[in-house]
Amino acid sequence: MTTICVIMAMTEEISAFEQHLEKNGYSPQGNMEYRRDNLSIHIFRCGVGAGRLKKLAGKHDVLRGSSAIIIAGISGAINGNYGISDTIIPRHACLLDGKFSLDMNEQLIKVSEKAFADIRITVKPCYQVVTANRLVDRDAKRQIDFADAVDMETYHITAWLKEHDLPEPLCVRVISDTRNQRLPDEKSIVSYMRDPRGFIFKNTFAHPLECLKLLKLMLNSKKAVHILGEYMIRMIDCFEECFKGQKYV
Repeated sequence: MTTICVIMAMTEEISAFEQHLEKNGYSPQGNMEYRRDNLSIHIFRCGVGAGRLKKLAGKHDVLRGSSAIIIAGISGAINGNYGISDTIIPRHACLLDGKFSLDMNEQLIKVSEKAFADIRITVKPCYQVVTANRLVDRDAKRQIDFADAVDMETYHITAWLKEHDLPEPLCVRVISDTRNQRLPDEKSIVSYMRDPRGFIFKNTFAHPLECLKLLKLMLNSKKAVHILGEYMIRMIDCFEECFKGQKYV
């Protein structure tokens, strides 16, 4: 059986992916494992930030025996050529200081780029994704000249895999906010996630600009998450024929 491990940070990303899995004939096996024919998909949620990596503890055997480890999620654009819902496959990941760049799996990158080309999905060129421990707004993005996109987990997960002598991953991201988009305060996002209606009621008139920034980000993120789930399924279907039960290529 071919096993593919998918690591995601957000509940919303996982939920959308699971919906697409079930729509495409994958049966839930429990513990966020899905199967169809001879293909097994294991989903791991690790959250954002280095402190959440303990959630991957105990998964070493599954990860080591897989045909591919994929870090998948949504990202903010640093590259001005990226638009909302564009797909990127970074070749490297680093931190905000630009140091200690880590490589993604080059062979999996080639396989995934061919898979996307075969299903006529355009992948925008991406040299490097930078991992931050906070939202990176427009002004901060303009100071970064060594990366094309920003997220909050890829570097930390890749470093953890390397530390535990596990294979290099593939990284697949979908853009949820553009280079010049103004982002809401992180406190606003937390408040909204806890009580969306309450946040809108309290802030529509008191802080209209903050509400607009938040709603724009939420709508774009929802669209990006849906596309991520759909594209992941289509890419994995192409992977199945390529791997045919092999361990990590």
